[in-house]
Amino acid sequence: MLDSHNEAQVERQKVVTFDNVTKHFETRTGTTIALENINQHIYAGEFVAVIGPSGCGKSTLLRLLCGLEQPTSGKVLLPFNGAKANSAIGVAFQEHRLLPWLNIQKNILLPKLMQGSVNAEDEKRAMTLSEMVGLKGFEEKRPSELSGGMRQRASFARALFSRPSLLLLDEPFGALDALTREKIIADAEEIWMDQKFGAFLITHSISEAVHLADRVLVMSARPGRIVAEVPITLERPRTNFLSDPEFTRLCDELRHHLEL
Repeated sequence: MLDSHNEAQVERQKVVTFDNVTKHFETRTGTTIALENINQHIYAGEFVAVIGPSGCGKSTLLRLLCGLEQPTSGKVLLPFNGAKANSAIGVAFQEHRLLPWLNIQKNILLPKLMQGSVNAEDEKRAMTLSEMVGLKGFEEKRPSELSGGMRQRASFARALFSRPSLLLLDEPFGALDALTREKIIADAEEIWMDQKFGAFLITHSISEAVHLADRVLVMSARPGRIVAEVPITLERPRTNFLSDPEFTRLCDELRHHLEL
């Protein structure tokens, strides 16, 4: 049981709150209810994953966080505003969305290039991030010269460039082959352990959610609701526990919630 002091401290550490969020879309055939009565939060330094059937509203949640959509009712509360909002949130999508005419270092620097100027400190951070994601020596290459996995690493580095308080991950590893995906997930966990940013992952992969998340939220079919919340308490790094019976049990528990 938290005392009032600890409750206040936890409250201050929230980086996202979904306050009774509902989202409708108007279509030619009528109103589609994408999300209904979402009440959730993400704490600073917490990794939250969301799984659910296709079309359940997972990506709509992420688009609400990005500001690309607005709730029909309820509120999405983030402690960022004004100019700070641009650097407080980083986003990595399933498609890497690198600019093909820029080399990898400049693609990582893109958030700053879009502001019009880059200094020596920015260049140093881009180099540090290149090394962190395993791209040291490839900074001058263009995206077309790299594998899909390397392009996704560059996209991940770019999302981290602005030192975000919240990193949004929209199935960023979904298009990769199994071995590349396993390696990048393990590397992403190590980076998160080192940086401790808040993270919000949308994924179809149960094992990926268990590997990365502190909590996994399970969504129902449309209209999307949170039907289960499963804490993941396995030790980190979890690469060492992929064959552990508890890892398998957690995957089975999440699969059971999806099948209900």
